[in-house]
Amino acid sequence: MRGPVPGSGLFAFNRTLFTFRGKWAFPSSEYSQHVFDPTHAALYVAAPIRAAAGVSGGFWLATERGLFFLRGDSLQTLTVTRKDHEYYARGALILPGGKIPSLGTQDLVALFVNQNGPVVGTSDGQMVQLTDGRYRVGSVVEKRASLAYVERDDLRQIMFALSDTTPEVDEFTDPSGSYSLVAEDEWTPILGRILELESDVTVLEGNQVVPPGDTVGDVLIWDGTVWTAVTPAP
Repeated sequence: MRGPVPGSGLFAFNRTLFTFRGKWAFPSSEYSQHVFDPTHAALYVAAPIRAAAGVSGGFWLATERGLFFLRGDSLQTLTVTRKDHEYYARGALILPGGKIPSLGTQDLVALFVNQNGPVVGTSDGQMVQLTDGRYRVGSVVEKRASLAYVERDDLRQIMFALSDTTPEVDEFTDPSGSYSLVAEDEWTPILGRILELESDVTVLEGNQVVPPGDTVGDVLIWDGTVWTAVTPAP
């Protein structure tokens, strides 16, 4: 057990704090948010996570290869729905849905940015491209979106600025390097499955037949013993 795992971002959902970096997200203990155990609770995504946000019904992961919505009472009961295959900028904003009347909800919503402009993820798992067909940002590769909501008289605006970021190195795959997540002997059980995971993801994306017994999925969880695929919902 240890303190928060350093990462490029964090979000909260269902009394749990998550930190994320690269293709990994690490949850805290449900009852002690300052305590983490990455060797017994970890979430692996097929593409690097660019931004994330928790809302009342689940949490959103914006990656380099799509937007995912995950829901469930615990890490072991999560289900995932993939919404698109877009590349997302870093950065997210959470605000009450009532600030955007067209959404028809008062629950919290999450805002992200892809090449087509701002995207809203609602608490019930709906994805809305706010400027679909009317506005296009262009490439957001290695960009950070700084978002803000502004009200002036009767005018409501969502504003964002894009800035360059430094490409992030996936530092969690080599505990002997300069950035070690945990001690090497603690990390070894997870490292032993990384190559298998990458192979499984390739099989999945190629729509090939998966050998019996293999674990395949866009999102997988580690419970300290085995990897489990989080089955995408219809």
